[in-house]
Amino acid sequence: MKSSGTRNAISCLFSLLLFVFSSMPVAAKRPPISPSRITAMKVSTLQASEAKLDLSDDLFADQRGNAPVSAGMGAANYPEHYLVVLVETTGNTSSKVELRATEGRRLVWRKISEAYYEKGGYDREDLDNPRSYAIFFIEGTRCETLKLTARVVGPGRPSSMTRTIEFACGE
Repeated sequence: MKSSGTRNAISCLFSLLLFVFSSMPVAAKRPPISPSRITAMKVSTLQASEAKLDLSDDLFADQRGNAPVSAGMGAANYPEHYLVVLVETTGNTSSKVELRATEGRRLVWRKISEAYYEKGGYDREDLDNPRSYAIFFIEGTRCETLKLTARVVGPGRPSSMTRTIEFACGE
């Protein structure tokens, strides 16, 4: 027969274990973050005038469909069209984005960039589908149609987006 001291020790140990396990927080299961996909691509022109840099509005802001957009006139002898491209991805925030620029079939610019994550708030939508952004700066003189193709680099379902810009050069 066991003594009452042993019973009390086992009872205290059992009560202590029950208290410890009942006070532990239960981890809420969040759904896994979906693979990255490109949700938006914004393209603006960057121009220098009077020692100031001016960034235009998104060239594709009022566009419907996937038709090319005109980027305006350049000077006859020196057509400058610097572009700033912002690619928004939704899903996995550690993804990389590749941007390719082609004139016809000729590749004129290519870069892979890490997307950075900016926490916009504590909404449930932000937690389930975080947004990240990759920024590209394309220098150069352009007088031909430029096709920009952004794609997510890495495993998972492929995601890409294409925009076409027509540059006009004056005489």
